[in-house]
Amino acid sequence: MKRLFIFVLIFTLFGFAYGDDLTEYEKDLIQGVKGLFGEDVSRAKITTEPFPLPICGTPLLGELEYKFESLSPEAKKILKPYLSRPSLPDTFGTSYFKIHYTTVGDSAVYQSGVDVDPVDGIPDYVNRCAEILDSVKAFEIDSLGYQAPPSDGDSGGDSRYDIYLLKLDEYYGWCAPESYSPYPKATSYIVLRSDYSQFAGWYSDSLDPVRVTSAHEFFHAIQFGYDETERVLPSGYNPYWFEISSVWMEDVAYDNINDYLSYLRYFFGRPYLSLETFSSNPSDPYRYYHCYASCIWAMYLTEKYGIDIMKDIWTACAKKDSSNVIPATDSILSLKGSSYDDAFREFTVWNFFTNTRAITSQFYSEGNLFNANSKINPVPGQFHDFSSLDTFYKSSVSYPPEHLGSNYVFLYPKATQGGMRLHFYGNSSANWRVSIIGYKAGQSVYINEMTLDPDQNGTFEVKDAHLDSVVVMVPAVINKSGGPWNFSCAAKWDPLLEVEEDEKKEEIEGFCLSQNYPNPFNSVTSIQYTVNSIQNQPIHTTFTIYNILGQKVKTLVDQKKNPGNHTAFWDGKDDSGFEVSSGVYFYKLKAGDFEEVKRLVFLK
Repeated sequence: MKRLFIFVLIFTLFGFAYGDDLTEYEKDLIQGVKGLFGEDVSRAKITTEPFPLPICGTPLLGELEYKFESLSPEAKKILKPYLSRPSLPDTFGTSYFKIHYTTVGDSAVYQSGVDVDPVDGIPDYVNRCAEILDSVKAFEIDSLGYQAPPSDGDSGGDSRYDIYLLKLDEYYGWCAPESYSPYPKATSYIVLRSDYSQFAGWYSDSLDPVRVTSAHEFFHAIQFGYDETERVLPSGYNPYWFEISSVWMEDVAYDNINDYLSYLRYFFGRPYLSLETFSSNPSDPYRYYHCYASCIWAMYLTEKYGIDIMKDIWTACAKKDSSNVIPATDSILSLKGSSYDDAFREFTVWNFFTNTRAITSQFYSEGNLFNANSKINPVPGQFHDFSSLDTFYKSSVSYPPEHLGSNYVFLYPKATQGGMRLHFYGNSSANWRVSIIGYKAGQSVYINEMTLDPDQNGTFEVKDAHLDSVVVMVPAVINKSGGPWNFSCAAKWDPLLEVEEDEKKEEIEGFCLSQNYPNPFNSVTSIQYTVNSIQNQPIHTTFTIYNILGQKVKTLVDQKKNPGNHTAFWDGKDDSGFEVSSGVYFYKLKAGDFEEVKRLVFLK
């Protein structure tokens, strides 16, 4: 088999004096790799957070492998000893995993002398690691249906998947690909910390850091078993999709731990950065942590299209032996009636509805947990208050978006009746999608898209904007490389720009049944509807789900409803509480003489 790369811990390089032949990049790389193992005590800490953010060492070691052949002879000499497996004296096995550890020296496992649960001659910490790893494997492979990582033969002593427990610095662990089996699949092994106690105070359970790290790194092992080449984009080494996927998996496997929340400020604070942003330099934390914070892209995809979409994307990635995650995602979304461009535009809208603006039934299900620093906020020069001036114009913006990046222009309406006429002028060398959001807490949100001409310019009217607390223009660049690109925008307040009288009458007297969201769905879907009556009195309303044969499946509503907007939810179960089979279903709203039917798709 072709050797890909193998990494190891070496403890003999303390105090090495770097020669003059090393480039600044090589010095930084050496310092980073040595710092990974706590060997370079002079290295600046990764973060100044009040607690260490959970960092995966897989990207750093991957960069070492990717750059190794281009390094100087002196740099290679220093770094080559790190390219072999660890060697530890003791082992403990389950049917699937073989754990390598030691009870002495710097890498001695946590409480190495504690052997009470069970009394079996194995430190309890090793037993707990084994139990957690078996649980992770059962969830990710047996329950979710991902392919198991390919066998490494007898590397590590036998064919079981190898786990090494070592002393690390700030990093929580890593996964190291080894050999193609066959290309582009790769075997691998995992390194976990021999002691997570320094982080335990930040968790409700001291074993939680073991849990999230095991879920994260084992999903890397699965990824390498699908397609190792997804780490190298045409622009160079960039494992952003690996980290997006693995941080997402942490939250899927252990939904109550929520480590991902600590990263989110590094996405929401810089929405103009590309979704593909990656940096191995911790001195730029917004780029360094961006790939972890971008896990919300995977959360959007799975909450909108179902949890299996991630597996489908990785399966599609493996069909080409080079990085193709964007075309793979686009191909899977096309089967669901969408596209990468459409999904990315909608993703930028979802990102507005977080923290105090969260609507968990329609957008991120945990969006209310995102803290105040983890929601899009206006920045100086990109918001305008119409209370004093009727016009707004911005010839350029301070933070123009990169490819697969976005921007948010906040416009605060007057309290007196009127609307806004919005104008957008985008750099014509980029492809733009511009969303419009009208928002007021406690009210139904208004979301639409501005139509752009071939020169990437457009105009949009927001009628009765005074009914919103804020109107937001969201320009997004859907190019897959390049940038940033600037844009101009303008807005004018128009006291005559209101909903026409016949439109108002329709809103007052009419009925409306919206398309369910998400559609297709596999957990729960929401359906908004409006009932009204001339007398403004409650009206008997029924909301029923039918199968394709016209047989009633579930009654969601059967009662009098006050005039106004309402939402029904269906969890894919029938009136007896049993989950229905995948397929097309119909939902019917009947209120007085009004009756309308639409269809939806349920996918397990």
